[in-house]
Amino acid sequence: MSYKIGMRNIKTALSVFICIAIYQIFDFRYPLFAVIAAIVSMESSVMHSFKIGLNRLMGTALGAVFGLAFALVRPNDVFLATIGIVVVIYICNILNWNKSITIATIVFISILFDLGESQVLFYSVERIFDTFVGISISLVVNFLIHPYNFEKSIRRQMDTIIKEIYKLVNESVCTVCFMELDKLNFDLTNLSDELKQYESEVKLKKSGQQRIGYVKSTVSILKEIYTHLRVIAPIIEGRHLTDANLKILENLNFDVNKIDLGELSNNLDYIYNYHLGIILENLQLLDTTE
Repeated sequence: MSYKIGMRNIKTALSVFICIAIYQIFDFRYPLFAVIAAIVSMESSVMHSFKIGLNRLMGTALGAVFGLAFALVRPNDVFLATIGIVVVIYICNILNWNKSITIATIVFISILFDLGESQVLFYSVERIFDTFVGISISLVVNFLIHPYNFEKSIRRQMDTIIKEIYKLVNESVCTVCFMELDKLNFDLTNLSDELKQYESEVKLKKSGQQRIGYVKSTVSILKEIYTHLRVIAPIIEGRHLTDANLKILENLNFDVNKIDLGELSNNLDYIYNYHLGIILENLQLLDTTE
């Protein structure tokens, strides 16, 4: 298997370079915390980077406050360190800052044992400043250099899902095979998650509002199709098709040669055709909007 160096890899390395360069140019101490913040904050999208960076900044501030408070009582004390860790984690949980726990405890310990060999208050402020610098650099790099293309990714995912739906309809309706929907459900969940990030990105950049409307409409149609597929999936008997559904299948270029063309004879036939009709209408709608 071959691996290539991705843009996130390159942007992370560039953020680290800028952090170290700034600290050397301005003769700042301890670039380590800024570098760590830059690395942790580098995500696939600007908004995701911002959220991760905000979590880290909140954790740093909390750890710095408690590290300062405990260090003023008795620095380098192992028992206070143990109690402090419990307190910091407990407060993070209360505030629902679960993703801030790791950095909060690290900063707390570093200040309590004064890794900087300086005044505790000054060292605490430095740690918050370092984290802010690292996060800011990571965000700027992520925003300016080859930002993640949500539209391309979402378009690719939607195309994959549409092909999967066509495959499911063909296998289930045209050849009467069992319909496995787990993969479709998984892909729709991933698409919905990416759509949420895309919406946040659009709000941040204040562009692409019309495009997001089209994407949300398409995702809504795909979810509706999935809902009706779940209804017809368990139906084994009662798959005689109406002329209307058969005609739509032909218009959508499905192979209808193996379809059972018998008369509708029971309630399952009507239930099946009702939900299949909605699925096919939505596929037609997708076909006209592409």
